[in-house]
Amino acid sequence: MTYFAYVDESGDAGAAGSRTYVLACILIRADRWPATFDSLIAYRRWLRNAFGVPVRAEIKANHLLRNGGAFRTIELSESARFAIYRQSLRLLPKLDASVFAVLIRKRELAVRNPGLDPRETCWESTCSRGSSDS
Repeated sequence: MTYFAYVDESGDAGAAGSRTYVLACILIRADRWPATFDSLIAYRRWLRNAFGVPVRAEIKANHLLRNGGAFRTIELSESARFAIYRQSLRLLPKLDASVFAVLIRKRELAVRNPGLDPRETCWESTCSRGSSDS
C-alpha cells in the first residue's frame, strides 16, 4: 500500500534551544488522497464561513491556545478558538488518516547516546514507525 505523509517538526535539533525535537506525521493512503483533499478543503471553507479563519492560514495549536498567528488578527474568543481546536482533532478520524509523533528529549539522548544527532534519530524513528503502520 502506498501512503502520502505530511511531516512537521517542532523544536530545534541543536544542543541549545528547545528541550525536545519532535516530528509529527499524518499518513494518508494514496488512493484516498483525492477524497481526503476535498474533505480538507471543505473543512477549511467551513472554518472560514463559521469563524472567519482564512482558508490558507496556518492553524497551529499554539496559535489557537495563545491567540497568535492568524487568530490574533481575526480576534476570536477563547471558546471559539477551543472549538476550532476540538473540531480539528475530530476531523482526523473522519479522514481515515493515521497520526503519530516521535519526540526526542535531547538531554536524555545526549546522556544515553553521546554523539547521536537528535534530528537524525527522530527521522529514523519516524520512518520506521511509518513503515510499520502500513
